[in-house]
This record gives sequence, C-alpha cells and structure tokens, in this order.
Amino acid sequence: MTTLVAVAWGLGACSSSAGQSGQALIEGELADTIGLGELDASCNEPDGLKEGETFTCTATTEDGTTIEFLGTMTSDDKFDVVTTNLLTADDVLAIRTDAAVALGEQVGQEIRPDDIVCPDNVVVLDNTGAFVCQITDTTAGDVYELTVSTGGIEPGGGVRDLQYSIADQPL
Repeated sequence: MTTLVAVAWGLGACSSSAGQSGQALIEGELADTIGLGELDASCNEPDGLKEGETFTCTATTEDGTTIEFLGTMTSDDKFDVVTTNLLTADDVLAIRTDAAVALGEQVGQEIRPDDIVCPDNVVVLDNTGAFVCQITDTTAGDVYELTVSTGGIEPGGGVRDLQYSIADQPL
C-alpha cells in the first residue's frame, strides 16, 4: 500500500563506507525528497558490510523529530535505503482511502476519503506506529478523532497492520 521513501545509491569514490554514503544521501537527496528541512543524519554499520547485510541510520529534523532508515547492501558498491517510520503524503492519502472503505463497511454508510482529514505532508510515526486524523459524520456534522494504527512499517514493504479507532465523543 505505501510508497515509503526509498533510494538506491552507489558508494562514492570519496566515501569509504555505506554508512558514510548513507549519511550523505540522507542529508542531501532524501532530505529534499522528504521535505522536512535539513536533516542531521548518522549511520551505523558492521565492519566489512557484505551484500544482503543491513545497516541503520537515523536523521533528526530541525524540530527534533527522528526519522529512522534501513540500508541494505545490494552489491559490493551499491545499497538501498528505506525509511522505517515515515509515511509520505501519498501513503497518507492511500490510508485515508482505505479507512473510508473499511469504516464505511463497519458503520453501514458511505464514508468518502474527503470526510477524513489527516496531516497533509509526511507523517513521522512515533514508537506506537499511530497517528491522529479527524473524521466527519456527514449526517450530523460532528467531527471525531480518528486514530490510525499502522502496526509499524515493514522496511520496503509498507505498513504492517492498519487499524482504525474512532473516539466515542465528538471534538
């Protein structure tokens, strides 16, 4: 379902490790793609990283939010990097659409994706893997808090288990 930010990257001649190259990639191209401003990245990797092995990175936004990444060596000089706690605007739109269908079936009335308001840009998930939206009951005009639980993100695969919870009382 999701299109998590992912990039394939080659090790540069001036970089001696995937971790150093990953840090440069995150602070450059991925920072531009993610659109949360400058990122301060750091990466860990085991010595002698080989094809199929992984390394982790984190990046801190200007407001202190932490984005997590997983890098995987795909050959001796190339690696892929994916986020493990970030949803793009397209991901959020897909989740809104899924929520409208799932919740509409649950309550027995049509819910349109436009009845659900979520953050417009990227969403950085906290350790619970949840974020909050609002859903409007169009029959009464009431607005309720809608908690979206993702079950976390499977690196390179998307959210693990989408679940929705609507508050009992309107806002």
